[in-house]
Order: sequence, then C-alpha cells, then structure tokens
Amino acid sequence: MSSYVELPPNKKGEPGIKITIELGYDETTGERIRDYKTVRLKSLSTRAIKNAIKEAEIEARENLKKNNNIVKGMTVGRFIKELWEDLHLSKLAPRTQTEYKKIIDKSIYPYFEKHILDKITPLNIEKYFKHELDAGNKNFKNKYIVLKSIFSFALNMKLIGENPTETIQLPQNEKKERELKHYDEKDLALLLEKLHNANPKHRLAFKLAFMLGLRRSEIAGLTHDSIDYEHNKLFINKQLHYNEKNKTFSFGPPKNKKSRTIIVPELFMCEIKEYAIHHRLQKLDKQRKNEWCPAITEDKTEMDLLYTNNFGYPVLPNSLSRAWSKFVKLNDLKDINLHGLRHTFASYAIVKGVNFKTIQEQLGHSHVNMSIGTYGHLTDEDKAKDLKIFNKLM
Repeated sequence: MSSYVELPPNKKGEPGIKITIELGYDETTGERIRDYKTVRLKSLSTRAIKNAIKEAEIEARENLKKNNNIVKGMTVGRFIKELWEDLHLSKLAPRTQTEYKKIIDKSIYPYFEKHILDKITPLNIEKYFKHELDAGNKNFKNKYIVLKSIFSFALNMKLIGENPTETIQLPQNEKKERELKHYDEKDLALLLEKLHNANPKHRLAFKLAFMLGLRRSEIAGLTHDSIDYEHNKLFINKQLHYNEKNKTFSFGPPKNKKSRTIIVPELFMCEIKEYAIHHRLQKLDKQRKNEWCPAITEDKTEMDLLYTNNFGYPVLPNSLSRAWSKFVKLNDLKDINLHGLRHTFASYAIVKGVNFKTIQEQLGHSHVNMSIGTYGHLTDEDKAKDLKIFNKLM
C-alpha cells in the first residue's frame, strides 16, 4: 500500500506529490522496506495521482529486484573494491587510507575475496584470525579494526543483517616486553661527531628528533611560520600527509589531535635559524630561475615547508627514514630507526633528571602517565647508581 503527500508548486507553478512506496519487510532484519519518489504533475486530479503512484510502484519493485540480485551474489572482495573503498575509505584521513589499504591488500582481500558478503558469520572471522596466527602474522588489532569498518558499512547499507565482527575475541600472541631502541650518552657523542659532515638538511632533521623529540611527520610538516626565533619555540600544530592514490599533499593535525609548543635550546635555535635563512635564499634563487615547484594546499596556497628538495617539493616522512637508515650504515652507528631518536630524547632527558611533565609536553603525550609508562626505563648502570643511596644505611 503506497501513500502520498502533496507538495507546494515549483517555480514553474507545477503541483507535485511525494510518494512513499511500501515494499514489504526485510527477511534478515524484519524492518520495513520503503522507497520514495517525488513527481511533478500537470494537475492533482485523482486519475493523475493514481497513475503516478502505479508507475512509481513498478519502478521501485524493479529496482528492489535488481538490488536483491546484486546483493545475493556480491562477494566481500567486490564489496570492498566497488563500494567500501569508494564510498567510505576515500573519506578517511590520507594516512589512515594508506594504512587500511596495506592491510586490505596484503591480508583481508586475498582471504575474503570470493566469500559471499551476506553469508559471512563470526565463525568465518574466527577462521581468518586463526589462519593469520598459524601463518605467524601479527597486527591483529588493526586488522580487526579494518574488518569491523568494512562490515559496519555493509550493515549501514542494509546489505547484511548483523556485523559478524561484534562477538569476536582476538587471538592472543605471546606478549613480549616492548624494547624501545635508543642511543645512550656514548652513542649520542658518536652521532654528533658524525653529523658534522652530514647533509645540512638531514643533520637538522635528525637533531629535531633526538634533541626535541619530534616525530618524522611533524618534522616533514614544519613550516617557516611554525618557528618563533624571539622566544626559542616551535609550534607543532600539523603533520604532513601524502595521498598515494591522488599524489597530493595535505596537512593533518598532530597524532593526538592536539597542538603543542616546543621549547628549543638557544644554541640549537641558532642552527635552525641558519638553515631557515639558507632555505629562503635558495627559494628566491630558484624562483628567479622559474624552477621553484612547491606543493600547493587545497586553498591554492604554497605550503611554505621548511623541509623540501632543492626545487621546493616536500620531503616525505618515509624519505627522512630512508636518509637516516643510509646515514646509520654509512657511519657504522648503532642500528635504530628514525623513531628511535625520539626515544633517545626521552631516555636521555630522564637519565639527566628532567621533569616528567616537561618530557610529556615536549613529546605531545596526552597524559604524563603515558610518558612514565613508555619511557620510564633506565639501564642497569643507572639503576645501580640510584640505589647506592642505600649504602648509607649499612
């Protein structure tokens, strides 16, 4: 049984009706199935309305039949590629898109590609995680998050009756204590010695990591207006993101969505200023030669990044990591990744007695307990020194 309501005339003076077509109940959810159509008529006569409703009902039933046929045979792989990626994944932050795509392409899509979407049960999800566990794979939590996103979207589109991930318990890997690789004081002395002959751009980037605790995406996202030379401060309010699909750059908020102000030691600020001036002069020279090609934001303005190549193009966070890896091998340094320099900042500050609140604010942690829990580790040598105070009791 269909119903309708009359609509006000449009600009042309044509009357209209909005038709609600009842199409029965969903066998899976028990919910009513309705379709709606707005129709403009020459007149609101009983005959005209009756004919309009009849045509709308025929069209709605044909569309429902077509959609049901599509859904019944739709595989998870097809749903991911044709619907979820275009309508949902594309709306997420570029970095999230990249991480989700890696998980989809390497793990979820190959396993679920030919499974029928509306036939997936919690047992299928359990078997997937057992397969991952048996294969020695990890990262179960992030894989679960992506799977839940996929099936939640299918549920919202009424393509399935329930989300099969809701009742899942993830397999438990044998938990190992997380080792945060970092440099001690001797390692730092050697690093500083080797940095004298490094590329100035890389030298400053590495120092920003171990002297201020910046993340690589924060270093890549530094702009000239982020620097307060007068008060020796850096304003960390963004990260650089790169969309691999669209080949575009954008700014996103820091990791915990909160901006922070970094205090910079005076001597180090002099080094930052020297590099920034050199970068400005390089820009002017390339602009005169019409060779400056910076990244442009969505509002068509130059990003004005501190870290670019010689022609103004942004330096990707991954590029900084690769540069660090090459530098470590070339100079035979202790093998840690670029993020290990951030750990080095925190560990060195703790050993030297810096207040945990200061460390928390520099690192941008939400709570001081996070800083204590993550970086409150000392070497056996440091512990032995601290505990010598009990010798006085003997």
